[in-house]
Amino acid sequence: MHNLFDPILSEEELAKWLATSRPTLQRQRSDGSGPPFVQLSERRIGYRKSAVEDWLMARTINRVGALVPPRHALEPVAKITAAATSSDFETSYANAATLTLRTNGGAT
Repeated sequence: MHNLFDPILSEEELAKWLATSRPTLQRQRSDGSGPPFVQLSERRIGYRKSAVEDWLMARTINRVGALVPPRHALEPVAKITAAATSSDFETSYANAATLTLRTNGGAT
């Protein structure tokens, strides 16, 4: 639970504090990668300072690449091996086509 006296920052104040842009905060709100926010009204967003500090602590890392955004995490896929017979080749070809559709979103 948050402290009742926890300051609520405006989008502009948070953008200045984090040295980022308002469109970046808007994109992060949209994709869920940004700090938790409070919808103060239909058109007004606020950020509890303590929630932003917690979000920053969770994003503090010790090496480059340690923080992988969820949208870039890849789903594990079975390894496809070379085929020994023609029927195995047809099965492997079908699996490769399925893999291509899964990783390219259907683009060939």
